[in-house]
Amino acid sequence: MTESTDSIHQIPVATYTCKQRLDLQTQVQADFFAALEAELCSLVCDRLLVFRKRIFTDTIQLLRARLAKYASAIGLCLSVVLISLDGSTMHGIRVGLLLFFLFSVAFFATWDTDRLLKTQENIILPYWRRIANLSAAKILKAPKKVLPFTAEYQFRDNVVSCYRINTNGTWLAWSKTLEGWYFSGQHVTMLFKKKTSIHPYLLIMHEAPQELALYLDALSLHCIDSLQAT
Repeated sequence: MTESTDSIHQIPVATYTCKQRLDLQTQVQADFFAALEAELCSLVCDRLLVFRKRIFTDTIQLLRARLAKYASAIGLCLSVVLISLDGSTMHGIRVGLLLFFLFSVAFFATWDTDRLLKTQENIILPYWRRIANLSAAKILKAPKKVLPFTAEYQFRDNVVSCYRINTNGTWLAWSKTLEGWYFSGQHVTMLFKKKTSIHPYLLIMHEAPQELALYLDALSLHCIDSLQAT
């Protein structure tokens, strides 16, 4: 896509003297955006899984599994006692036998703690992926509406302004102060207020992260090496 250089030169630039400055342009076409969206979904999912692990530690997970196992064992024993002492029925089915069947299933499902924990992870993973996809779609909702476009980022010290340029003209999309932590991906750099934050407060699209990473390091922002280990 060919952009008018006149429209780019008309972008207002701060008049004060900057100690540090950087200008980046990213051509956001449909194929680039699709790759960025897939990467963002994966990164957000990693972030959510780390958050879940931070809340539900391995110790808590193990405790929950053992409680489920012992509770089902107790329920199984009580249902045997109920069968021998009570012949109550519900819709023609003996209550004691029904409870015995249910607690038997629960008991055998929870007996192997390691298998139970692995099964829980396999069940819960699609849920977190779905949440990650929805979060990524929400983050990218505004830029998706104006595809294709050129994203121009003007970094002036610790302030970055994003301009979007397409056939309809040039406009300021947002301007924010840089702070906190950052993670550099292949197509996007995510900035977080805290190292443990789930969602980024800022997203910068790019084709090569090296130059931006050097600039953020010079501002003393902290780099997150992996979203799977924070």
